[in-house]
Amino acid sequence: MYRYTIHIDSEMAASKRPRYDPSVAEATAKAKVSQAKQMESLTTEIVPAIVTAAKQLLGKGSKVSTETFRLAPKVAQILLVADIGLQKCMQLMYVTKKVPVNVPNRTKVVCSLMDPNYCIHEDRCRVYIDIIETCVDAPVFDNTHTSDSTLNHIPRFLTPPVNSCINDSCRISGHADSLISHHDSTVVTVYSLSGPEIGVKHALKCRNCNYIYHYSAYGRKTSIGEKLYNQPRDLVEVSDVIYCERELYELFCSLSLHCWVSFSGFSESYTEFSMKSCKQQMYMQAWMKNRKGSPHELTRKAVSQMFYNGELEDEARNGHLRPDEMIVHLNSDKLEYMQYIVEKQCSSMYQHVPRKGCIERGCGKCWSIDGNWKLCFPHCMFPVLCKVPSMPLLNFPSVCVKQPRANSAFCIEHHSKAESLSYPTDVRGFLGYCGAKKSADCAVILPNENPVLTDVMDSVSVQQENEHIQETMEVISAACTEESDSLLKSQGVQDFAREFPSVAVSISSCEEDKSVIQCRKDLGERKKIQLWSRGHVFLVRPCGHIEFWRTIYRSESPSQVFLIVIVWLYQTLKDVPPDKWGEIILAYDNMCQLDSLRAAKQPLALPKPYDLMWQKITKVIDDLHIKNHVRTDCQTTYHPSKVRELNPLLNLMTAEQTFAWISRYKRILCSMNKLHHQFFLHRIVYRRNRYTEWCIDTGRKVLLPVNVSK
Repeated sequence: MYRYTIHIDSEMAASKRPRYDPSVAEATAKAKVSQAKQMESLTTEIVPAIVTAAKQLLGKGSKVSTETFRLAPKVAQILLVADIGLQKCMQLMYVTKKVPVNVPNRTKVVCSLMDPNYCIHEDRCRVYIDIIETCVDAPVFDNTHTSDSTLNHIPRFLTPPVNSCINDSCRISGHADSLISHHDSTVVTVYSLSGPEIGVKHALKCRNCNYIYHYSAYGRKTSIGEKLYNQPRDLVEVSDVIYCERELYELFCSLSLHCWVSFSGFSESYTEFSMKSCKQQMYMQAWMKNRKGSPHELTRKAVSQMFYNGELEDEARNGHLRPDEMIVHLNSDKLEYMQYIVEKQCSSMYQHVPRKGCIERGCGKCWSIDGNWKLCFPHCMFPVLCKVPSMPLLNFPSVCVKQPRANSAFCIEHHSKAESLSYPTDVRGFLGYCGAKKSADCAVILPNENPVLTDVMDSVSVQQENEHIQETMEVISAACTEESDSLLKSQGVQDFAREFPSVAVSISSCEEDKSVIQCRKDLGERKKIQLWSRGHVFLVRPCGHIEFWRTIYRSESPSQVFLIVIVWLYQTLKDVPPDKWGEIILAYDNMCQLDSLRAAKQPLALPKPYDLMWQKITKVIDDLHIKNHVRTDCQTTYHPSKVRELNPLLNLMTAEQTFAWISRYKRILCSMNKLHHQFFLHRIVYRRNRYTEWCIDTGRKVLLPVNVSK
């Protein structure tokens, strides 16, 4: 039973009294009840209640303006059927549920959306809406009773999820109900799984605190910024006039994770699909009725904004907030927040709690590290000496790791500096200044590919030209006195190098032991028209969980990899007793060269017992690469058979298995700038880890594009 408070104007009651004669109401109710199969068995109980309710409502004349009584939900809805008819009642109920409660002038909007054949007076409609909303928990009629033709014109309403101001000051002062319409409604496009739809967006404003409540956030942009609502909204904001269903956003993320679908590929697929759907015709008709100009399409840029906005929101809701815990809906602030997330992830690891299935494969005791050189991005070409406080790192590359400015070889800071030094700032112009006279016209250089020459230049000329460029860059580097630790910061070892500077210097200044024959593979940098990163180093658990990834610059130098590994070991072994360090297994395809560093053969400049942690752990070469090592010591010292005897299920190929999946993002990631490259890589690694844990929990096999044999 529900309690209703219905307001009736006395003049309207007087004018409508003949229509609500008890005998007529009783006869009408009997006829309407017979049309609904759900009510046939309840006719004898409901009709008397309808008559009694009608007498209570209008039987006392115009002296009664407000009447309070109790009715069961079904009885109240039958009363509506008796008054306005079955079809009109069902349509009114459907439209009422489609229009949110906080839409300004809601009653007028509901009346305007009703079919012209079923128009209702606005004052009377307000009474009906009150009854319908009170009975919404137990509806008698569903939407199947209403024909589709009468519902095609109803748009999707986008309103804030609040009916009153949620600012604490307004709640305390009693001004929480002071929300008004912020501006006129805006016609937007909503992309759903079944095709595009027309939407109407409303924003509310508090007259007391000036908080503005938009669909996806609230607050004040000019002062304290905008906050996210406690619960995710059903739609992801792409722009002010474009929104996407959250299911569509999740579908793209899943397709990208398992099918390597790009932004442009998803855009074209969705456009082709939606053009064949009946919803597209309805959308086009609604657009021409409500807006001028061409209708929106789900373009590549819209898909990318959907992905980045959705992933930024997911980062915020999972605890990766900025200190002020705000998300400001301005493009520049989004980029700043994205940069904050990337910098934070570069110095942290993806958390993982080993499951039973993980432990059987050696999770928690074994890790595999390897470099993937297919995923890279361009960075600033200006040489910057890498150093820790008062101590330069001799063997670390002298590079600026910042993102280049648009149409420039340098970042924003070094672009101005290059202009002051009279250096050309465009890529080809700067290479020509360095001596690459032919590269501006003759070389077509792609990421991770060798130059493709279009004239008579031979390989000797190319080699001489590259040497000339390198010599010129060394001259510029020698003349440049700028020093920075941005390289260490981008690799997540900045804090460690500042805490233990002597360790970083000893690692970077030493070389491999030249007294032994080297088991060397090609670690050099491939020539490109712009300065690109070398790739990323990944550390992976046997279960497939990616522990972290770090960017490598110029080449796979042992100094960079070794310092990254030492920082990870120092953090990991804090929770492991020293007498158990020998059970920690680290697999690396170039372990012999890494272990031949002079810094690796002597105690590290760390407090005891961490000074001997590198010597105590077990180091092996994985099964796939051990056959390529020609030295006898590699076969005896680093052969994986010595750990397989202890754990036959140990998976040392997990890094290569991960690369079989992630390398297929080459064309997608190499086309992005540094910020988007690293953020996209971070999010797909995060989602891949969640997928791996889900597979382990449900007993599924992790899907890989190819099977990497042992």
